[in-house]
Amino acid sequence: MKQAGFATEQYATRVTSDLLYAERYFASPAYLRLQGKPALFVFPYGDVDPHLDWALIRGALTAPVTLISKDPDPTNPAHDQQFDGFYAWVQPSDGQWATDGKEWGAKYLRGFYSTMRDPVYRNKVAVGGVWPGFDDSLAPWKGINRFISRQGQRVWDKAWHRAEKFHARIVMIATWNDFEEGTDVEFGVPMGIDMEAATPEVLLRSSPLQVTWDQTRGDGILQIYRDGTLIYDQRHSSGVFLSLASERTYEVKVWMPDCPTPLVKAVKIRCQDPIPRVTPIAVE
Repeated sequence: MKQAGFATEQYATRVTSDLLYAERYFASPAYLRLQGKPALFVFPYGDVDPHLDWALIRGALTAPVTLISKDPDPTNPAHDQQFDGFYAWVQPSDGQWATDGKEWGAKYLRGFYSTMRDPVYRNKVAVGGVWPGFDDSLAPWKGINRFISRQGQRVWDKAWHRAEKFHARIVMIATWNDFEEGTDVEFGVPMGIDMEAATPEVLLRSSPLQVTWDQTRGDGILQIYRDGTLIYDQRHSSGVFLSLASERTYEVKVWMPDCPTPLVKAVKIRCQDPIPRVTPIAVE
């Protein structure tokens, strides 16, 4: 990411330093090699990429690499000539994120594969892209709320169909099985919970939960409704731990003795975290 006051030379120095550090892994038999050389995937940022002269950076490395960037740009041939290939990355077509998640990138993928088949890119490495969906509601950068519905397994199948139709020899799962961005496939592609336009107050990735409320108000009756059906009804003090099944929507209610209406929080648990952790839920 761009830092205030950074000059072009400083960006190049930082990138070169990072890549020289990465070179220690190039000899590993597990490291990906393309065109017989270690592959380096670049994720470009608009405020950094213009400052980088990749020819100079390559010359500073001790070994040749196959440099892969995101998306070819036929309108900027000087830029594209710096790279040995390009990869597709999860995104909706024309950059338009639909609130219902139905826009999943079909037009974008057709454009990527068609461009990479152009004679101009004949000698470039083409890395196709597949994804089961996308949902960054659980990511640290709250507020973006970009969403591509999985539609069961249909988005995954359609992305693979595009790759097969264009005979993609190399295909990458974007964004590398990332639970925070909802591209995870580790526990299977179909997911019982997708975000919809009517977003619940809290979207969780894991259980158990710790349900809390204002402790000065004393004990309360804790009720849990799953898809409208009461499944839990007990008196508790604030801070109670509960384990709830994933792929479900819940309504958490706390009835206080001094209040005729309950405290309510709508919760949706998308799928289990591979590393279980307690998720705090404050009911107010």
